[in-house]
Amino acid sequence: MDNNKTHFSEKAFVYAIITIVLFIVFIVLKKLVGAEAVPSKNYAFISAVVMFLVVLFSFIGFIYNLRGIKEPKSFKKISSFIVNGILMILFVITTVVNLIEIYQTSASL
Repeated sequence: MDNNKTHFSEKAFVYAIITIVLFIVFIVLKKLVGAEAVPSKNYAFISAVVMFLVVLFSFIGFIYNLRGIKEPKSFKKISSFIVNGILMILFVITTVVNLIEIYQTSASL
């Protein structure tokens, strides 16, 4: 590929790295709340923002993965596809489970 072409797999890899870092930040925050180093009211807001960014960046990365599907195979392409794909699947599963729970709760009222 020449330098003028857009490398979607490269962009997807960058988003995968950002997503992993944000996920690690979320885990560290959770540990800090458990150790009472961070107030729980601050944690609720911060963790919501961090997880929103994780979902957003994994979605953007997954879109770049799909756009770069015809690019040659590389470590960055495969690893970003795995990371972004797993996080997208987790997001979809979590959303579906929450929607089912909301439906069951509203049906029982």
